[in-house]
Amino acid sequence: MVSRRSIGLTFVASLLCAFGLAAFAEEAAAPGAAAAPAQLPPWVTPELIKATQAINLTPEQNPKFQQIVGDYVTAHFAMIQKESKRGAPNLDMTIRSKDKSLVHKMDEDVGGILTKDQLPAYENYKKVLHAGLHP
Repeated sequence: MVSRRSIGLTFVASLLCAFGLAAFAEEAAAPGAAAAPAQLPPWVTPELIKATQAINLTPEQNPKFQQIVGDYVTAHFAMIQKESKRGAPNLDMTIRSKDKSLVHKMDEDVGGILTKDQLPAYENYKKVLHAGLHP
């Protein structure tokens, strides 16, 4: 049987690999690893790992969830970079508006894989993720 902690650490490791941080991923996935390696990106916090575990993803849901959230985070940072380079007027407002659209897509995609009982934990996860991405 796969533990929730194991799924959470696997999730973090997969996200780190997706962002080219394989060394951190290996540390996060190692047996007996701490809840989070010390030098994770600032948006990967112990609170985010706990929130991930609270969703109680099944082994079947986990890779799908990883992909959806990974796609969101990648699109989020790409959008910020694009808008910053473009010199958009009211940059903060533009970023908030475009991010709402990205979050809406993530919500739709996640809604297709989570059960009704998992959605409250996902809503908390999303708040923790948002806080990490928008310090």
